[in-house]
Amino acid sequence: MAPDKAPVWDPADPKYKERWLDANGPRPLDANGPRPAPSTPEERERFNAELEIDKLDTLADLLAAIHQVWTDYVIFPTEHEPVALTLWVAHTYVISQAECTPYLWVTSAEYESGKTRLLEVAKEVAREPLMASSISAAALFRVIEDREPTLLLDEADAVFSTKASTETAEALRQILNAGYRRGNPAIRVSGQGKNMKVETFSTFSPKAIAGLKTLPRTLSSRCIEIRLDRKKPGETVRPFRIRKVKEQVERLTLRLEEWSSDVHLPLEPKTTPTGLGDRALDMWEPLFCIAEAAGGEWPARARQAATALAHIDVEDESLNVLVLAHLRDLFDGHHHLHTETILKDLHALDEAPWKDYYRRELTARDLAKLLQPFKVTSKMVRVGERSAKGYERDQLADAFTRYLPPPKNGSQGSQGSQTAPVLTGIVNDVNDVNLISGTGEEDDFDPDYEPIPPDSAPQGEKVTRVTNDTLDAESPLALEELLFEELPCETPESCAAYPFRPHLPLCPADDLEVF
Repeated sequence: MAPDKAPVWDPADPKYKERWLDANGPRPLDANGPRPAPSTPEERERFNAELEIDKLDTLADLLAAIHQVWTDYVIFPTEHEPVALTLWVAHTYVISQAECTPYLWVTSAEYESGKTRLLEVAKEVAREPLMASSISAAALFRVIEDREPTLLLDEADAVFSTKASTETAEALRQILNAGYRRGNPAIRVSGQGKNMKVETFSTFSPKAIAGLKTLPRTLSSRCIEIRLDRKKPGETVRPFRIRKVKEQVERLTLRLEEWSSDVHLPLEPKTTPTGLGDRALDMWEPLFCIAEAAGGEWPARARQAATALAHIDVEDESLNVLVLAHLRDLFDGHHHLHTETILKDLHALDEAPWKDYYRRELTARDLAKLLQPFKVTSKMVRVGERSAKGYERDQLADAFTRYLPPPKNGSQGSQGSQTAPVLTGIVNDVNDVNLISGTGEEDDFDPDYEPIPPDSAPQGEKVTRVTNDTLDAESPLALEELLFEELPCETPESCAAYPFRPHLPLCPADDLEVF
């Protein structure tokens, strides 16, 4: 195209002109004349996209653009994964202001579910990316010391598999475990002879790890899990062409760098969702701070994503925590249980490991070992008319609270439900009923109260269930103890477990002869 025919920039858009020239290099046709605007359809398309990026004035706009990049190239099972990834990308640009950094654990049930593609997208949008399928512990902390990169580690199966070198995997795991928090360096001795010296290497940097199998438990607790599914027939994403993607995100990453150079984020967010553990809060706090800086809907979306992705599943915990979860279910409605009863019930759980615990059934000794870390030991307990080794719910209550998430079904479970009021004494009129709180504590009972022998009790009627709602005011009744208003049990054994009813021979759910 002749110089005098070259299209010129709009004088009203000098910023866009200069940014185009900075990105593509000057191409003056005349040293003293106008410079050309994009002339080919491809250049015009790119320039128009960059104009849209340049119009993103706020952090919320930048986050929306990052979110769009993720959803363009990766299919996610829910809306929460791209939200977490978007905030994580922004976090990589302000890593210097963070005390902790959340790792990403990108996994799936099967191959070809988008794990590597997700890392490839992260490589284009994250700050200072370093993608590797294999890296040694020594190389890792040295490259972090030199560059503080965003590490993208693919094929983690090969690193942490049972076939891998135990020494190599353990060394790498130690570095990764330490690197989520600032100030946990790797310390090594370098040099020879008199020139030997101690050196410290930083291990702190953003990291994303992808693989099929599970990570070591100590490492997975430092991760936000991004679980992907294989595409369904009909689900489509944009073709991933590296050159095209680079053009799409080039201006966006420049704007993120501009934002990070000016922003000063707080170390703690103003609000956090309830139900997250301490480690999960450490992981999510930097992302919450970014969401609050963006404002709008981002703080709420971040909290929702944290709650959804940081869900605690006791099935993924250690066997110690798993047996706690099952004991909480078994003790629901019971104060005491014999060990033999506990073992029988544990063996009956179809999908639990207790029936085939190291190729045999779980024994009383195995159970004691599993509970030992929680400072829980067996003792003599009385259930019904028989005393034997067992456990009390009160022994386990502290461990239930500390190590288990709240019950999903809303039942109080291990926390123990308050026992319903107990009716005592001779009842000639329903208004004469004296309610005593039945919490099982000594202070709840009248020390002068003595059960009335059946022989001396006035005659009454036979009823199927007696509560303060079914008492007949015209029929004098005498009971050692009347039934609970809300029946807490279904078997005679559990009734006898209550310390304030050791003498009651029948379960409240059974027919009772009233004297």
